[in-house]
Amino acid sequence: MLLRIVLLLISCLVTLGAHGEDAPTVREVLETDSRSEQVLEQAKAENLASQPGRTPLSTALALRAAGDSQDWATAGAFIDTRYLPEDMATADAEELIRKLAVIWSQHRIIDFSSLSNQPEGHLDDGLPSYRDLLGTIPLNRDESIPIYLQRVPDGEGGRIWKISNATARYIPELWQVYGYNPLIIRLEDHLPDFNFLYLQNWQVVGLLCIVLAAALVAYGLRWLLLIAIERSERYRESMHRLVAVPMPWFVFFKLLQLGVADLGLSIKARVYLNESALGYIATTFLVLAAIEFLTALFLGRTANQQYWSGIIRPVRTILKILAIIVISVLWLTESGYDINTILAGLGIGSLALALAAQKTLENMIGAITLYIAQPIKPGDFCKVGNITGIIE
Repeated sequence: MLLRIVLLLISCLVTLGAHGEDAPTVREVLETDSRSEQVLEQAKAENLASQPGRTPLSTALALRAAGDSQDWATAGAFIDTRYLPEDMATADAEELIRKLAVIWSQHRIIDFSSLSNQPEGHLDDGLPSYRDLLGTIPLNRDESIPIYLQRVPDGEGGRIWKISNATARYIPELWQVYGYNPLIIRLEDHLPDFNFLYLQNWQVVGLLCIVLAAALVAYGLRWLLLIAIERSERYRESMHRLVAVPMPWFVFFKLLQLGVADLGLSIKARVYLNESALGYIATTFLVLAAIEFLTALFLGRTANQQYWSGIIRPVRTILKILAIIVISVLWLTESGYDINTILAGLGIGSLALALAAQKTLENMIGAITLYIAQPIKPGDFCKVGNITGIIE
């Protein structure tokens, strides 16, 4: 009964936290940042900051600079609020652009290298000549909202690139889906103004609370299960291997992953925190725990425990190493790295691994050979080195 409860708990945690959104991978984010850095250096050399709004690129640079300095008044000048629906007639441009910045950061990063630095914008993208596409943000499973830059009159006889009113009209809907709770906004206003690894002030506080809560739940659960295990004669030793160390770490990292997913982090913050890596770390502890538990369960039930223990220990070590390698490859693949490149690297690394695990492999092969050949058995009188006696 106890075993079923533990397995049910594990299965529930494993199935939680699945996300269906097609977000950029770690590799895509890092490569986009690298390309954008080159564009930013070039823009600095050409002093594009002195010409905001003249091209799609200069508008994006102006929005980035205003967002970094929390200057929403300046940023609000780059959103087109003309011809919005009647229920948005009193919409504040500063508030709209601030909300759009939060929503955008949760789903996309700007690839400055893809933006046009010509006043006409991209003319071969299949869009009207006065529009360029920054990216899209999913509203629900079936619909995505395009984020357009649009060339509009500047009121002085010229034209300027702004966030399109075709995008601005959907910001309230997007905020309903991805926006922050009003309590969180009030908390943000009362906390010192700081950022850490692209986390906002309230997100840092929230992360610390999640870490503390996850640790309390994990080790509280460990304490309860250890008490329950002491009452079980049949599974005491094998369950102790599962519950004592691996189980609380699995619960901790899984709860941490679930909590981080609900913090509304930006894409860049997720790269540093690496939400998916937390899930893979939790899975690693779960798999290692399963290996420990199953081998302990097998040894506890086998009639020839003395023989099997010599085989199981090195086999268990090899299985753990293989499990860690497989999970690491899966995580790197999900992060956007080429599986063929990874496997080629493992081909070289496997040689080093084989050399490092040489003694373990020798012990495992030797144990299997002794078990199959059985040159000596319990009750035999023999001499091994300087030791003489009867095998027990």
